[in-house]
Amino acid sequence: MMPLRIGPCEIDLGELPGLIRAYSRLYPGVTELERIAKALIKDDFSDSKSVEFIHAVCRWGGYAGIGERVEMSNSCSDVSKSMRAATKCLSMSDPRGALCSVLALKHLGMAFASKHLRFLDPKGAVVLDSIL
Repeated sequence: MMPLRIGPCEIDLGELPGLIRAYSRLYPGVTELERIAKALIKDDFSDSKSVEFIHAVCRWGGYAGIGERVEMSNSCSDVSKSMRAATKCLSMSDPRGALCSVLALKHLGMAFASKHLRFLDPKGAVVLDSIL
C-alpha cells in the first residue's frame, strides 16, 4: 500500500485509524462541537444557539472566561451575524473574510476566532494559535 504524503510527512494508511483514535483522545469533544456547528449552520445561527456555541468552543479551548467576556461585550444578534457572515465567507473560499467576521466580536482574539472557524468548517479551516 502506498503511503499518504502530506508535505514532508508520510503516513502509512494502515496507521490512519490509530491516529484518528489518538487525536480523539488528545482532543475530546471535537466530534460533538463539529455536530453542534453543523446544526447551527443548518438552523441559520439562532441568537441563543450562537452564543452557546461561543461558550462551548471557549470551554473546549481551555478558557471558558473568554466566552463570558464575548457574551457580555457583544449582543446576541451581533454574535449570530458574525457567525453567519464567517460561514458565508468560508463557503466562498474566503478564509480572510471569515476570520475578520469573527474577529469583529469584542474579546475574541485570533486563536479563539480560528477555533470557531475550525468547527464551522472542519475540512477547510485550521486553528491559528501558539502551537502553530
